[in-house]
Amino acid sequence: MSAPVKKSASPIDFDLGLVLHIFQKNVIYIVLFYLISLMSAMLYIRYQREIFKSSAVIQITNAGNSKVLDFGKVLETENGLDGVVELMRSRNFLKKSISQLPIQVGYFVKGTFKVNEQYKSSPYEIEDFKVHNPAIYGKSIFLKFKPNGQIEVSYILNDVRQAISARPNTLINMPDLQFKLAVNNLSIINDYQTNLKKDVFFFVINDPETMADPYIAKLEITVLNYFAKTLRISLEENNAKKTADIINTVATDFINYDVVKKSESAQKTIDFIDKQLSYVAIDLKDCEQKMQAFRKETKTSINRDFTSGYYYKIDNIEKELVQKKYQVNLIKDFIRQFNETGAIDVLSLQILGAEYKSDYFLMQKMRTIDDLNFKRERYLKEANPENKVIKEVESFIKKEKEELLKSLLLLELNLTQRISELESELKQVEIKLEGIPSIEIEFNRLNKLYSINESFYNSLINKKAEYSIAIAGFVPQNSILEQAVESRLPIYPNRNTIIATALGIATVISVVLLALRFLMFNNITSISEIKKHTDLAILGIVPKYKKEIPVSQLLVDKNPKSSISEAFRSIRANLQFISNESGAKVIAITSSISGEGKTFVAINLAGIIAFAGKKVIVLDLDMRKPKIHIGFDAPNVRGMSTILIGKDRFEDCIQKSALPNLQFITAGPIPPNPAELIISPIMDRFIEELKQIYDIIIIDNPPIGIVSDGIPNIQKADYPVFIFRANYSKKTFFENINTIVDEKNIKNLSIILNGVEAGGNKYGYSYGSYGYGYGYGYGYGYGYGYGYGYGYGYGYYEEDEAPKPSFLKRLFTRS
Repeated sequence: MSAPVKKSASPIDFDLGLVLHIFQKNVIYIVLFYLISLMSAMLYIRYQREIFKSSAVIQITNAGNSKVLDFGKVLETENGLDGVVELMRSRNFLKKSISQLPIQVGYFVKGTFKVNEQYKSSPYEIEDFKVHNPAIYGKSIFLKFKPNGQIEVSYILNDVRQAISARPNTLINMPDLQFKLAVNNLSIINDYQTNLKKDVFFFVINDPETMADPYIAKLEITVLNYFAKTLRISLEENNAKKTADIINTVATDFINYDVVKKSESAQKTIDFIDKQLSYVAIDLKDCEQKMQAFRKETKTSINRDFTSGYYYKIDNIEKELVQKKYQVNLIKDFIRQFNETGAIDVLSLQILGAEYKSDYFLMQKMRTIDDLNFKRERYLKEANPENKVIKEVESFIKKEKEELLKSLLLLELNLTQRISELESELKQVEIKLEGIPSIEIEFNRLNKLYSINESFYNSLINKKAEYSIAIAGFVPQNSILEQAVESRLPIYPNRNTIIATALGIATVISVVLLALRFLMFNNITSISEIKKHTDLAILGIVPKYKKEIPVSQLLVDKNPKSSISEAFRSIRANLQFISNESGAKVIAITSSISGEGKTFVAINLAGIIAFAGKKVIVLDLDMRKPKIHIGFDAPNVRGMSTILIGKDRFEDCIQKSALPNLQFITAGPIPPNPAELIISPIMDRFIEELKQIYDIIIIDNPPIGIVSDGIPNIQKADYPVFIFRANYSKKTFFENINTIVDEKNIKNLSIILNGVEAGGNKYGYSYGSYGYGYGYGYGYGYGYGYGYGYGYGYGYYEEDEAPKPSFLKRLFTRS
């Protein structure tokens, strides 16, 4: 019969049963991971500072009274949503808006693990404060309210602690600041200090120049719907009420900003008109005084109704002359201001636009400069002045200004020429009127001058009235569609997200643990694993004993109908398929290491065979670490060692067990040379003598994975048996057994899997057919409900001790 062929198993074979087995063995760690993760998540949620989010929605509308005066962009923004967004993002606008809120003094209460801001809910208030040292800005100033009504104020600045005691509502002077502290709700203060037993209140005075900056950086303005022209303003902050107040304040200020800016522009125009009215009024009064003086001097009463065509022509020429001179003065003022400052005044540009709105080229240049200035301001908010794009825009602005100035100079030249022409025409008409009496001519001249000034004065009055009507008609065209509300639930920490994350982390750790255990798993657990690694015959399995093993390890006589007894009966039946020849038989039992249960199997296999009427003797040849005497609870004064050295006769060393047909010989005193005694000729003669007396000789050999003492007996035995223990023996042991079978030419070696836990739903506990694997086609299937548990020493030799494994080693090797 040829030796079994060694099998090569895949390095990593996924086995669902093994995964379930490892899961069961590590379920306590997995539960612990989930408990720790959930506890950590709950603590994080409890003590992390909340972040709340508020948002408002506004809609931009371009309709209104701003185009009544037809100033184009003067009173109307045509830059669309981009311009609105840039305006709302501008630091000046946001700073002015946010600074209206009571945020210069921040009130806080300090708990055990976190700090909460008491925005508009502080039980005390800081009033009439004055900062002497700007370094105090942003520093925490702690308050301790004493039972006697005193308040201890303290802070640390430049590693120096400053402290003072004072009463509420009195001026508190300290080196770096002074203030009054008004107590609004003393009961709340007492409750806090009673519960926490420490200085829990403090306040912070913020720098008015920078106090809005943290909120500006967090403020988000996004286009919600470009076609509907809706914007969303949102902010994330630690205090829900403050977050909502900031958003609503910014939204309201923007709605009012449009009206304020348009009103300011119109008011500047009205101021300019008022200035011009004062000049015209002086001229008008001067003309009136001259006319009155002329009447007194000439003592004449002349009718003002001059119907002569000459007078009508003079009237038209003088009106146009006044108008052209006014336009020339506007252009000269504009050019002078530009030459002095290098900038274009918006108000002058507005007035020029109103005066020359029919000049398409001039109006186009003004709009182009306005657009470029707007782009430059927008780019400056995102880049420094040296940016290439900004430089390019400034170059375009300069070019457009130069072209505008050229156009204005050309227009001034044309106006000057026209004024000269009008003055020449006026002189020619006056020459033709020389024949008219001088008194009449002079009075007509004064009267026409008065009429011209009066007409211009009335024109300015009408302009002023138009602008005043426009100011009265300015109403907010943009609207708030959705106001910010105080959020009750924080966006962070998000309870559901954090708990889900914690469970995810616990799951990942558990999966990693199971994966590591699976990859590092090296224990033999089932018959199927044995079949994967070797073709050796499998005699059967021995279930694990749930109760404590008694001193006498012979169990089959205690309950002959137990699952263990049935298992050994199956093994006894399977032995006949290995060798069915007549005569006494030798069963040599060994294992790889100590603790796999070879002695237990030897004793109980001997007992079950003895039940069948066979005379059985058990020999303890594990003379380095004998256990047969312990298994039978017998003395070990003499035995195999004394027999093999010729000191005692074997008849004197045979001891009887509780079963009539079962006897045994213990190992005797531990010899210094057990290997030499076992291979001596005396051993062979001794076995032959026993065969004359007994039907079955069972030899408990040393573990061949540690020492080679038992190999000769394994080679000579009729039934060589190798013991594996479930969840104890390592898969690497298959290399040893296959090597020994090949190199030592051991025939008929069979395997018994010991210590298999019962239960068909557990990995390695359900076992189907198994049996002798040499073509006999015989096997059994079992599902036992009992088992046994015991342990042997870690080391084989006397000096070996089992080192206590570390926690990490137990964590990653427990199975």
